[in-house]
Amino acid sequence: MDTLAEPLSRKRIRSCKDVEETHGAPSLHPPTSRSLSASTLWLVLGVPLVAFPIAAAPAIQSRLGWLPLNSIVRGVAGLLLQAIPFVLIGVLVSAAVETWVSPSTLRRHLPRTTVGGMAVALLAGLLLPVCDCVIVPTFAGLARRRLPLPTAVTFLCAAPVMNPVALWSTWYAFPHARWMVAARVGMGVAVALAAGAGMAALPPRTSTVRTEAHGDVIPDHDAPDGRATNAGTDPGLPRRTPLRALGDFLVHVHADFLRLMPIVLAGIVIAASLRTAMGSDPSSRFGGLGFLAAIGLMMAFAYVGSICSSSDAVIAASLAGVFPASAILAFLVLGPMLDVKNTLMLVQECHPRFTIRLMGTIVTLCLLAAVVAQLLLTAFGATITAGAA
Repeated sequence: MDTLAEPLSRKRIRSCKDVEETHGAPSLHPPTSRSLSASTLWLVLGVPLVAFPIAAAPAIQSRLGWLPLNSIVRGVAGLLLQAIPFVLIGVLVSAAVETWVSPSTLRRHLPRTTVGGMAVALLAGLLLPVCDCVIVPTFAGLARRRLPLPTAVTFLCAAPVMNPVALWSTWYAFPHARWMVAARVGMGVAVALAAGAGMAALPPRTSTVRTEAHGDVIPDHDAPDGRATNAGTDPGLPRRTPLRALGDFLVHVHADFLRLMPIVLAGIVIAASLRTAMGSDPSSRFGGLGFLAAIGLMMAFAYVGSICSSSDAVIAASLAGVFPASAILAFLVLGPMLDVKNTLMLVQECHPRFTIRLMGTIVTLCLLAAVVAQLLLTAFGATITAGAA
């Protein structure tokens, strides 16, 4: 019976591969009706909960003068309006990966060398408008498609820092220090390449993304024993029509957007509260710090108060003159790569051990890059003045 079953098993595996390569891999974790209902319930209940403090802010602040609720609400509203379009763009990219990108597609089009894959990841980060609001789900989707981890980590770190929208906002925010655009790109490239190289030199011993949480794994047709890791593709399935693929894409967009918005909103509330607490004149509190203390403080502010790579440059420019340029660069590089909302997404998408390692790697590399930037800026005498925006 074993000798009879083996040819049938191999035939099934070949059929799975043909379906995957011809019609695209099925969604790795298609949203279930329960998850969609939970997201819809959150939207129905969350809107009134958010609307009430907005409407009642003047009355609450009139009774509690020590609580600047009006300023926080205005900050939340402004930052939310800036973030939503970029969240939607990122969700569209992530849903497209989930719907149409298969492991065989990545194998055919990516360079086979680690260096070549990391170079392609840098180029993709420079060209694709993927902001930090949804870079983690995009990274997780690519990792589940068996994209090599060094390439995926390089893209995760590079795309939020050097995407076209982030570079344009940096150019706009620093009209008297255009070199900040090149400095941000250079520092981002250095950190992204170092992070990817670290994953190549010391690969994680355990899996990185939470595939088992979704109950579906893409078959690994390159496994040494030639067997699929999971029956994720049924060769008996009918050909997927373009209309069906579009339907799957829209379902992913809907589910991902509703899943991410509470996380984004939580990060925005924290950032708006922190910016309000800093007051209109942060130089009176933080002026005169040494460059190491300033870099550490701005990195902490980036982690807690970063909103979106499209708007971080404007926030950073408002602090020009208070902190040295190296600290501003640390904020511009660390914030898009790692902040509160991205941490929440990493915890949701990745295993704890990998999450801790990735966070430690990014923080350490950004600190080292900022110190090197300080030495170079001091050598060349480059400074930024207050009110650069």
